[in-house]
Amino acid sequence: MNTHEVLFNLIKRMMNRNLEFIPEMDGSMYVTAEQAYKEAKTLDNPTYIEPIKQLIEKYSSNSTKDKDIRRRAYYLLEQFAVNTGSNEIFDYFADRLAVESDKDLLADCLLLYFYSHSYLPLLEKLLLLLENQRSQVRNMVIKLLGAYPREEVEDILMRKLKQAHNSSEISHLLVSLGRIRSTKMRELLDSFFHHEKAEVRSSAVTAARMLGGQNFLHQYKEALKDRSREVKLTALYAILEHGDESVIDVVIERLKVIIKSKRKIEPVTAKDSELVIILQFLLKFKGERKVAAIVEWIQEKKWENLFVNEREWIETHWI
Repeated sequence: MNTHEVLFNLIKRMMNRNLEFIPEMDGSMYVTAEQAYKEAKTLDNPTYIEPIKQLIEKYSSNSTKDKDIRRRAYYLLEQFAVNTGSNEIFDYFADRLAVESDKDLLADCLLLYFYSHSYLPLLEKLLLLLENQRSQVRNMVIKLLGAYPREEVEDILMRKLKQAHNSSEISHLLVSLGRIRSTKMRELLDSFFHHEKAEVRSSAVTAARMLGGQNFLHQYKEALKDRSREVKLTALYAILEHGDESVIDVVIERLKVIIKSKRKIEPVTAKDSELVIILQFLLKFKGERKVAAIVEWIQEKKWENLFVNEREWIETHWI
């Protein structure tokens, strides 16, 4: 087979959806596709680049088959970039932004690859998609804009924030403005702490955490009372990152709520436990009487409500 045939055969095997029974696993797997993806991860032959690009050009329609082929071809090129450290592929992807019309391939392939590999295309190429009618494309562009210098994108993101009505888009804008340390966002931020959608309130806390740190301790404390667990957890992380002894009482109250009864979902490790995360913060104030008292209360009154890995962590770090 010539190079084009070899690559097209690889792509077809990556697309193979036939299940094969594996006796030793007593189950079925996409064996052919899995093996093809393993081969794709080793791709580093530079002579393959142009043939793959030609496949993308050849299968350029928005038929399901053509889009599936392009998706795998983009993946092959990404793996080549990963294995060789070459930015040539990402430059090609940047050029494809003006050509690729499928929303899923734009968002889930090209833009996602930029974001995953910290590659920033020329800003004007990215901005072509900021008003795209597909929300998933706009949101990926907004996420990427959060990595550009503030002076280049702050006004763009602020203008977009003032126009936005979609909660997901607002959330992405808040986080990106936080990432660039936007000074112009401060005047608007407070209103988003009280937005009707939890994802926006959570993103407002995240933006504040990146933007002002301790300057927003009051907002973090208020968010810790939010009805949404997502908002509460985001606020807790902000408090634990930027808080001082003034937040000990608030943190202890949150800890009491967590273990007032047995929980259903066990953290994978102690480090994933909200309880342990709080106790790690309180370790800095181990000498405080109320801190020592809460740990003693946990041991005496709530020990049975803890998971094994949480008990082990406390025994290692506190007892």
